[in-house]
Amino acid sequence: MTDIITDKVNGFAIPNDDISLYIKQIKLLMTDEKLRKSMSANAIESSKQFSIEIIIKKWMEVINE
Repeated sequence: MTDIITDKVNGFAIPNDDISLYIKQIKLLMTDEKLRKSMSANAIESSKQFSIEIIIKKWMEVINE
């Protein structure tokens, strides 16, 4: 995985300057509690790939190549 956000899983990927889509997605999150909780849990889980232990391991792999 290379992206921080997976669209519609742990957030929304919105094209730059697409204000109408941004507003639509924010409204969706504000009104859909189930979606909000699901995306929140997914975001917490996916953030674990950026733990210090994992990042150090990846840097060590790059350095040792």
